[in-house]
Amino acid sequence: MIAIALLIFLPALAASVFALFFVFTVLALFRGAPFVPMHAQNVRAMVELAGLKPHERLFDLGSGDGRILLAAAERGARAEGWEINPVLVLASRLRIARAGLGNRARVHWGNLWRAPVGEADVITLFFVHPQMPRMEQFLRKRVRPGARVVSYGFRFPTWQAERSESGSHLYVMKHET
Repeated sequence: MIAIALLIFLPALAASVFALFFVFTVLALFRGAPFVPMHAQNVRAMVELAGLKPHERLFDLGSGDGRILLAAAERGARAEGWEINPVLVLASRLRIARAGLGNRARVHWGNLWRAPVGEADVITLFFVHPQMPRMEQFLRKRVRPGARVVSYGFRFPTWQAERSESGSHLYVMKHET
């Protein structure tokens, strides 16, 4: 009897998780970017390009499965991510716990447009091209001078990158706007 229940329950659970993931992936496409896993070398390159130091605070907007959060926490930074997809939030939290980095990294389930980016030393993101103008305006209004922003893949429309390496672009907030 239990075996039959499991044969019914487990596929239904898997289908529900997949459906939830799909719905939030489509939603993310219109709010920022869908989840696309990054290669480990690109994650390392972003963190290196940012010049992330121990005890700095890194915010990852659209943190996906937590790869950047883990890389930042392993370097001694305090890392926080914002992710709208609850399946990815769960995956991130499990990865953080498994790595034993819960004291240095955490992920918030919510809208990244509500993240308190003015508190960050470093902000990382991997958005789609159509959302870059909106993100540029969002960050210009809220990020403090001297904070570093690293965008993977796409450039901001009017900001000049300080440096670009391995598909990542480093921006430094020069003045308050």
